[in-house]
Amino acid sequence: MGIDSHTDAKVSIVKDLKAPSDTHKYSYKNVITSVQERLKKKNIKLGYDSGFTQYVLNLIIDFYNIKQNPKYSYEHVIGNQHSFTYSQQFVDFIVTEIEKKPQKFVES
Repeated sequence: MGIDSHTDAKVSIVKDLKAPSDTHKYSYKNVITSVQERLKKKNIKLGYDSGFTQYVLNLIIDFYNIKQNPKYSYEHVIGNQHSFTYSQQFVDFIVTEIEKKPQKFVES
């Protein structure tokens, strides 16, 4: 590859590689705990008797197709095993969405 200032073709130079352990540091259980803590801190009561649980997180992951969005999830593949970790942006996204309509969030 060469660089030519007289061409219309654009090239982006990768300056920074980031480790998934830094960008997607939340396990499934840590997402639940973090969201629960943030909702409690903001005094937001989810309109679902059990609160923010695995059930609610699974609904979010499926509804928003989170596992296909690299901004929110990272798939780890070791042999035949697949697992996911999640980003801070995902936790922020969940809290922001719940804040909009906490009483109707799960229902909707």
